[in-house]
Amino acid sequence: MAKIISALLLMLSVCVTLQARVINLSGETNGDYLDITLWEDDGITAGYALLPEPRLVVGHWETYPGDIGNYYGINITMYETDGKALGTYLFHLREAADGTLSFEDGELTYIDPYAGTGTMQFKDISCQVNEETPGEGPLQPATKEDLSEIYEYILPEERGGFFEMMVESDGSVIFDTLDRPAGDGVASAANDADRPGRLVGNVMEYERVNSCNDTLRATFFRDFVVVETLQVSGPKHDCFPINAVFIKKSYSE
Repeated sequence: MAKIISALLLMLSVCVTLQARVINLSGETNGDYLDITLWEDDGITAGYALLPEPRLVVGHWETYPGDIGNYYGINITMYETDGKALGTYLFHLREAADGTLSFEDGELTYIDPYAGTGTMQFKDISCQVNEETPGEGPLQPATKEDLSEIYEYILPEERGGFFEMMVESDGSVIFDTLDRPAGDGVASAANDADRPGRLVGNVMEYERVNSCNDTLRATFFRDFVVVETLQVSGPKHDCFPINAVFIKKSYSE
């Protein structure tokens, strides 16, 4: 039965136009079964990879104009519940003249040294769009009750980062963050002593976060926060940006 289901999934080589912005990528390649469901909103994408138990995946969804239709690049990282990154997925989808989408290519790059190293190429993956959103998924905006005092991601070789925060009774935010991605420099940011941040809905934007006058944006979701440096253009801009996903830590961890 499992082989029949896999075969049927692989026959779905083209999917309909993105409407609900919820897609499922599935199929069998190199003896491994892939099943990822993604939700997308304003360039941020998150979902679950079944291995077979669900793992949170979070990243970015970029759109590029093509000769006929758009070209989509999906770059997501898979995390353990404690924020440990296990691997990164990179997918490309192509839009046809009639607006349908098809799988172009994809690969998995392992991060966890215990799972092995190197990359796995995906072929013949099916793409199916859900016209009706199956639940809200992980892109639910965080409520006040969802917020945590610390968010973190963990990479091998003592790389990774954290976002710590404390929300005062008047809604002001005291925060401190550090981003140490693999192969890049280190970026850090914190609010000035006399100038806290402020959370509006599930977003905090803090202007003049560094000497380059950049703005730090933190978008909080139920289980993670996306932190980005909105850089100000200029010939002497030499401030290292933060562009990271931090996973919510529970008090028991």
